Amino acid sequence: MHLANDEAVHGIPGRTPIRAGDLVTIDVTAELDGYIADAAITIPMAKASGTKRRLATAATDALERALVTATAGATLRDLGRAVENETRRHGFTVLREVGGHGGGRTLIEDADGWTLRTSDGSPSAHAEHTVVITNGAPLVLTAA
Repeated sequence: MHLANDEAVHGIPGRTPIRAGDLVTIDVTAELDGYIADAAITIPMAKASGTKRRLATAATDALERALVTATAGATLRDLGRAVENETRRHGFTVLREVGGHGGGRTLIEDADGWTLRTSDGSPSAHAEHTVVITNGAPLVLTAA
């Protein structure tokens, strides 16, 4: 599935073409032996504005900050704070409705017939990995 510009999550596949200047998020899910993994990346297309490029970078940097924070004993609040602080450092805000989810044998945020968009039409970027928290560094299951 791909999302474009102001579409944050839960995009429904359609025939809308990707155009130069778009900010496109590719969000995929995979299943192996009954376990679900989820990953996403946002890519600015050719001719995307500087704001869209900075937003995509902010999403990636926020995910990286969360991965540094994702240690044994850290709470979801700790991870959310890390993501929000990094996002704000870049001059953007976080959609609180989509701050993350658990996973395992089911995908918690299943596409359910609607697309969540930014309320003011601003572009949206998304980056995520499926991770396992260990006593050491987190194990990123969906990293290439």
